[in-house]
Amino acid sequence: MSNNNGGDVFSSFLLGGIIGAALGVLFAPASGKKTRRQIENWVEDTKETTLDKVEDIDDLARYSLDQDMPGIMARATARAVVKYHTQQTASDQGTIAGLLMTVTNLVTERADTRSWSTLPQEVQLQRILLP
Repeated sequence: MSNNNGGDVFSSFLLGGIIGAALGVLFAPASGKKTRRQIENWVEDTKETTLDKVEDIDDLARYSLDQDMPGIMARATARAVVKYHTQQTASDQGTIAGLLMTVTNLVTERADTRSWSTLPQEVQLQRILLP
């Protein structure tokens, strides 16, 4: 016994789309040309309305950074001290070990800016009346 649920679902969607399109054509309040003209006019009117700033994300990010800066500086200082001591210890062990530790320290000391680059500068909102 074969179960063809995928075909039944697709057929149902197809039939629903055909019925919806037919009902839309039969009960449309205006002709297609008139409706397109109304939509074009509505789009032109909407372009002229202004956007209102809801939130300035840039200001929020700067405030948050100012609040977090003492902790960031403390962690960066501690990290630099630890890296310096590990590099000195490795250099005392040999030239190759010192070189490898220097390269490791240079590679691992990089700012993580991924979250900052994805933030919008501000959030805007526009209110429009639908036809």
